[in-house]
Amino acid sequence: MESNIANLTPKGKEKEYQFSIFRDGENKFFLKSLECSQDGKPLFLFEVEQNENKSFVLHNEEYFEEALAVVNEKLLALSLEWIEREENGIDESSEGLSDETVKPGYSADDIIVENKPFSLKQLYDLINSGDLELAPDFQRNFIWDKTRQSRLIESLLLGLPTPSIYLSQYDDGMLTIVDGLQRITTIKNFLENKLVLCNLEYLTLCNNCTYSDLQNVLSPLRLRRFGQTQIMCFVIDYRSPQVLKYDLFRRLNTGGQPLNNQEIRNCLSRRPLQVLLKNMIDNETFKRATGYSIRNTRMEAQELALKFICFYNKYDSAKFVKDYNGNMDATLNNEVETLNILLTQHLDMGDTYRNIFEKSLNLAHSLFGNYTFRKVFPDYREQRRYQINKSLFLGITVTIASNFDKYIVLKDVDVNMIDQLAKLIESDSQFFNAMTWSTNSRYNINYVFEQLKVMFDTVLNTISK
Repeated sequence: MESNIANLTPKGKEKEYQFSIFRDGENKFFLKSLECSQDGKPLFLFEVEQNENKSFVLHNEEYFEEALAVVNEKLLALSLEWIEREENGIDESSEGLSDETVKPGYSADDIIVENKPFSLKQLYDLINSGDLELAPDFQRNFIWDKTRQSRLIESLLLGLPTPSIYLSQYDDGMLTIVDGLQRITTIKNFLENKLVLCNLEYLTLCNNCTYSDLQNVLSPLRLRRFGQTQIMCFVIDYRSPQVLKYDLFRRLNTGGQPLNNQEIRNCLSRRPLQVLLKNMIDNETFKRATGYSIRNTRMEAQELALKFICFYNKYDSAKFVKDYNGNMDATLNNEVETLNILLTQHLDMGDTYRNIFEKSLNLAHSLFGNYTFRKVFPDYREQRRYQINKSLFLGITVTIASNFDKYIVLKDVDVNMIDQLAKLIESDSQFFNAMTWSTNSRYNINYVFEQLKVMFDTVLNTISK
């Protein structure tokens, strides 16, 4: 889950490159390009500094072709994103660009979208019947204030046009919201008398009224017309290419803060998958293994859980990660669609994945203690503890889960696994680079998996002699 991206043109270059913030082991900050060389290192690495407000500023004003004001504006956006993500407890290693260029994979003729006008009461009935998945506890927080909610209701009472709502259809006919969550939630809250109108501009008599109160201030005709008010909904047919739903979600979602990739996946997940991922990261086992350090404000933890399921399914002891093309986003999107079908048809599979995950987390924590899933070096006892590293999390959990019966004996042997990991990181620069730069590349993921298995197997061989 790459942090916010800035498009900038390095000095002397003719094209823009994508940059994100990176912090090294010496607590220095850099603007690093997502595009990397063949050895996995970024093409460009420019040092930046944090001022007293924790905003990033250029160490050298001559880094880029763009005017300084343009660069500073983009640095401010990166700063705000960094502050939020730093508080989440996951380190900012570079996930890099995909090994494969992402293309739509469909033509305009493949897109099937229907125009369906729904009345307010029809939308409300769809929600209550479960045919329209609202799931506010799993989606981004409802962010509209009472004034904005009231103004929407006032517009509907006045018969004024409102923006269209975009819905996506599953193959069983159920619907999920692509764009319009705030509007539909407002309508639902009002019809359930949970919204008290305020700051209305025209229907001032309706201020301080709930839906039930309107009968005392409005005519029966206006109330009846309100219930019959239609909102144009565009429904993406289930026969449309699945990737289209993700593309449209990115284009159309108009929330206050753009959704990241995992938040989009979550909104397009069926309820069983949403529940599974939430249960996987909400329990004490996950919290203890990660040192209670992940805040999960942007669903980073759900992505860790989804990655575990995805690569556990792909793991092969000989080939390590088979059938992975280096495109992490597309891979996880496809996994969501697979799990949507699997978990709907076989609810018990959720328990299977959760149990395997918890067993792996428990064993990992027993082996690495307070340094579980964190970079360590030989002097780790004298250094600050690093944040959770996503590559180590994925590699350790999947490797243990896939070889659990073999590695469970490590729990009772007198070998310091933290020291073993520290030796591996210090002695193998390729391993360090693989979990630091372009961590989503096919080669780097395979290398991390391979070397972790070698480390575990070496310890096993030592104690068996």
